[in-house]
Amino acid sequence: NDKYHFRNKIRTVEGDICVCRTTKKKTHHVYYYEHEGKRINQKLVDRQVLFQTMIYANEKNKVKENKRIRHQILKLQKKIDEVYNLYLAGEMDAKTYGFSIHKLNDQIERKKKSEVIITQNDMDLVKWNELSDMEKVLFVEEYIVMIIVDLELKTVVSIQFK
Repeated sequence: NDKYHFRNKIRTVEGDICVCRTTKKKTHHVYYYEHEGKRINQKLVDRQVLFQTMIYANEKNKVKENKRIRHQILKLQKKIDEVYNLYLAGEMDAKTYGFSIHKLNDQIERKKKSEVIITQNDMDLVKWNELSDMEKVLFVEEYIVMIIVDLELKTVVSIQFK
């Protein structure tokens, strides 16, 4: 059931995996993680885990995107070296060389400006609420290894990220 976003991720402080349980409260279902008769509501876990997970996911994605951009910049710098070598070898005239270098440097500057400070693609609570249950499960799978909860206090003790 995709309604359990943290399936097999919730563990007690003793290390036991909590099982998923559903109860019916009036007109809606409540999703719990339970172990030995003690339980924690999924909405409570959401409130305690999502903000930190979104920060982690957004930073991880920015690092990944910036690595991609830096790789593209390195490729452009190699092209500059190739153009320079062609010019030195006499296979390119000065006008073409100047134009090529200028164009490549412009591309590098645009790439540098695009290094991620991006926030519009960041995951936030509004986007979370718009996700389907399956998308929520996939998001959790992507970033969380385990969540340790204290079932006595009904609180998240720690989150282990990938």
